[in-house]
Amino acid sequence: MLKFFLFFHLGLERARLRYMIRSLGGKYSGHLGRWHTYLIARESGISEKYLKAFEWSIPVVNGLWLSELFLGNINALKQPLDDRFRRLSGTPTIDHFSFDQSFVHELLLPWSQPIRITDEVLKTAINRHNEDQYSSYDNEYMKSSYSESINTLNDPITTNNGPLLIMLSGFNAKTLNYYETIIKSLGGKISTLPNYTTHLIMNKFLRTEKLYECMGYSSYILNKQWLDKCNDAKRFLSVEESDWLIDDEVKPVRNLLKQSIDKRIHRKNKPLFTGYTFFLTPTVQPSQITLKSIIFAHGGNVRREFPTIKKLTTYDEQTKIPNCLILTCDIDKVLLKDLHKYNNTDFEIKILSIDFVLESIVQQEILDMETFVLKV
Repeated sequence: MLKFFLFFHLGLERARLRYMIRSLGGKYSGHLGRWHTYLIARESGISEKYLKAFEWSIPVVNGLWLSELFLGNINALKQPLDDRFRRLSGTPTIDHFSFDQSFVHELLLPWSQPIRITDEVLKTAINRHNEDQYSSYDNEYMKSSYSESINTLNDPITTNNGPLLIMLSGFNAKTLNYYETIIKSLGGKISTLPNYTTHLIMNKFLRTEKLYECMGYSSYILNKQWLDKCNDAKRFLSVEESDWLIDDEVKPVRNLLKQSIDKRIHRKNKPLFTGYTFFLTPTVQPSQITLKSIIFAHGGNVRREFPTIKKLTTYDEQTKIPNCLILTCDIDKVLLKDLHKYNNTDFEIKILSIDFVLESIVQQEILDMETFVLKV
């Protein structure tokens, strides 16, 4: 089995490479070891990882090598590796997701025409995919033995007679490995799905994708000192007020996240954006992919196509929620400059900054839209 270490910047590219590696039956990890068979890198350098790869005779390849392998060019595995797979710098720059089309000409022909998929079909497919993921996730935990881990847990923090499901965010690779080892040694499980996460542990307050998603599911969002105390005690400890992650951007500093989780529990964990539909303009930040994931995690919906004027100027009679809200940024405002002429005395089209969604999630309540309106 091929084993990879990815030396790419975080974001869409790394996620895409991970998918390609899994599809090929390989494995990847966040730190480099002698057992790795390839180091995939964006550009050349003199970092410790590069030096170790050369010391351990681990081939260093670019994303082009993986792209062609993914599309069926098994000749990419032949030794010695082709020079174009080992080139990481120079002119022209490397397009890591390009490939020699002669290898996949027949595969590309069926894609010469676009496939039109309705929003309803796409949402159904996404839901089915999520259900399959969660089902396999359930089976993984059902197959594991809980008997030893349960003995290490205090009753107040066990979940359904099983181990704690803990997600880590904001740690570098070395520290991440350290705390994952602690969690496993105490009988906990490392969680990768927000809606199966009981505890989110962060190095410090950072507005990460994991934080925003876990706000809708996790029971605790804690600082790393809680895990340090658990490690010293050789067991998971009950959570105290001081263990909660502090939002130091708020003045005076307070347990904002704890208060937000309490609000969510008070409304019986109903997803925050149930009944809300958004349209995202092209260059919003975080990226559209990240924002969609965050909005879906809180029960909202995202349109792929620009909404009709009727959608933008009407609202649900029962909930009084606008049928569609536009989320945009300063760069994209020019794309919406003509919408104001469709406003009327009864309804004004809502064009909001991304902060409306992100701040509402952090505080776990729908904030006043007028505070986040962008003038176009």
